[in-house]
Amino acid sequence: MLSTSLALPLTTSLPDTRQVIVTPQFHYLPLNAVHASVQKEQDVHTIDQWITNSPWLEADAHEPLVGSQDSSPLVDKYGVRGLSCYSALVETPRDDRTFGCRQERCMHFSARSMEAAITHQRAHHYDHRPHKCSDVTGLQW
Repeated sequence: MLSTSLALPLTTSLPDTRQVIVTPQFHYLPLNAVHASVQKEQDVHTIDQWITNSPWLEADAHEPLVGSQDSSPLVDKYGVRGLSCYSALVETPRDDRTFGCRQERCMHFSARSMEAAITHQRAHHYDHRPHKCSDVTGLQW
């Protein structure tokens, strides 16, 4: 069985039959950056599950704020203190001064404000409607 390693030099032949040894050049992400990326992806999935299984989402109640006693440690790690827990799923200002979505299925989303990005999370990913309209009698429609 023939086994080749990418670290070994490769031999190539030139038209005049001279052989040249070429070592391939690879550009790798630093290992700690790869691990951080994988960890962030896992954390986003865990936050997603925490939100999906929360009683406040099911009841269409207001979501907890980052840093509150009802928040989770991962939300506190990634979110903006004092804002909605959904801020943990917002990629904060990118080079073009827009806010993105950390959820894999939605990587091309972009908003001009944090509030718009939070609204995107509520409406697009969780169908969460804590701000229901009510008529003048106070009854919900």
